[in-house]
Amino acid sequence: MIEAQLDGDPPAIHPRGRKYQQQSEIVLEYHKEGGANVLYRIQPSAQGTIDPAHRTWINQLLRLRKDNISSISVDSYHRTIKKNFESDDIVRSELVICHPSIIDALNLELKQLEDDGIRPTKRLNQFISVKDLHGMLMPNMLAPAEGVYTIEMKPKWLLQSPTAPPNARRCRTCAKAARDNCKAPQRQWGGRVHLYCPLALVSDDEELVTPVIRTLFKTAHVSFENNALCSQDRIINLLTSYFTGSGDGLRLLKQLQDLQAKFDPDGAMGIAPDLEKLAFAMTLRDCSMFLRFSGDCDRPVEARLADLDPKPTEGKLSYWRKLEEQLTDEGWYTGTEKFQEIQKQDEVCLLWTRNGT
Repeated sequence: MIEAQLDGDPPAIHPRGRKYQQQSEIVLEYHKEGGANVLYRIQPSAQGTIDPAHRTWINQLLRLRKDNISSISVDSYHRTIKKNFESDDIVRSELVICHPSIIDALNLELKQLEDDGIRPTKRLNQFISVKDLHGMLMPNMLAPAEGVYTIEMKPKWLLQSPTAPPNARRCRTCAKAARDNCKAPQRQWGGRVHLYCPLALVSDDEELVTPVIRTLFKTAHVSFENNALCSQDRIINLLTSYFTGSGDGLRLLKQLQDLQAKFDPDGAMGIAPDLEKLAFAMTLRDCSMFLRFSGDCDRPVEARLADLDPKPTEGKLSYWRKLEEQLTDEGWYTGTEKFQEIQKQDEVCLLWTRNGT
């Protein structure tokens, strides 16, 4: 944990474009990290005081960009996201500026976490950028709230890969999931990854959407049975309506689908793809969606997109191309893979039934 100040003179962390009159003592607590960012939970310091103007910051998350991940700055990417999505469709975030001394202290802590064996092995030797001092302040969407439930999901690829074989029986997400399940079968949720087809989720067909919603309930880290005032079936029907017809959930998924197609019309195998656009499309294919609803089914369902930060570009094109070649050449798209004897696949892909033999 790193001690820091909100505002102050000089301020350790402050919102860009404005400063409060008073400072507050806080602690930045390591929360988790991915390939592009490190997340810190903001907590009050045991020794300091919190100014009333800063109370909304407590328990929020500070997302800081890793070094050498992308040529796109947090500031620039923040503007790109704002341009392509309505504010009500994304997790609220605020651009903040961190003092270089805070970044230095956090990087020293990351090195200590490495030495203590706490950081994930695949994240070793990755540190926060000292060049881009911007960070994103955002709420912790999974924080408990009385009477309100949250499910986190990943919509993934809402269209087939532009370079998938014409006779494909699996979409891009289901093809990769099938490969992952055979390559590493001992995973959570009974050895399976991504148990639903994104094409079914965005199909606008209640018979296809309802099983997806049921799957989300099975894999959610939340129990509804003892706390919700209305039945789980009623909540599932509510969410199904949200993702069909005129539901806002379907509207948001369709918007995400359109943007995926707009920013990557040719796929990673295309000749000289625009790396920044491709990286943005890949971000849209790996973002998270948080679904919030009340246990009494009284309030409308809400959805917010998160993890819309830029995907790394350095070395990624070759990775994306190699993966596409593997999915094609090893038969994962067409369902002709040679690993069938390892683990029987329970096919969930919409294309499996539509393009079956």
